Amino acid sequence: MFFSRSTPNLAKVIPAMDHIDEHLTASALNSKYHPAIQAALAVGKKLLDKYYTMTDQSEVYRIAMSTYPMLFYLELTDTITN
Repeated sequence: MFFSRSTPNLAKVIPAMDHIDEHLTASALNSKYHPAIQAALAVGKKLLDKYYTMTDQSEVYRIAMSTYPMLFYLELTDTITN
């Protein structure tokens, strides 16, 4: 889906995580789903947030943000708009 190599790099993983997060958020709040499904989606989002936090704290993430300025810009603009 997002990766063309067997091992994705961080510059590809972060946008993929953002994409998944957007869909989990929207779906968890969507009333067309049964409340149990909404709860499961919310748990999935919480778990993704946990891994996202771990990514933010990693040295590799910080190196990637300095190596890929556009990724840093996209993260910054996303933070400002939310």
